[in-house]
Amino acid sequence: MLVIAQLGLITNLTWPNLNAPNDTIAVKQGASVLAAIFGGMGLAALTAIGGFALAPILGGSGAFWVITLGLAALAAGEQALIRTWGVGAFAAL
Repeated sequence: MLVIAQLGLITNLTWPNLNAPNDTIAVKQGASVLAAIFGGMGLAALTAIGGFALAPILGGSGAFWVITLGLAALAAGEQALIRTWGVGAFAAL
């Protein structure tokens, strides 16, 4: 969930919808929301496929830890991106 939440923040900073008449339209009709939703679903599908592919090789626990460490690395990378590029993008808004 952390990876998907940070993905939503990154996409909102990339494609802000600041001229919407109200918040509901900004959320329901923004390209960033669409990218975050489908990106999150794609990430969930990839982790499931990766888990099923790794389980016969590493066992259930091994596959769990490989997927968990991969997602933790992805979350750390997103956090670093938000702290560097994201701060500047937010200030430019």
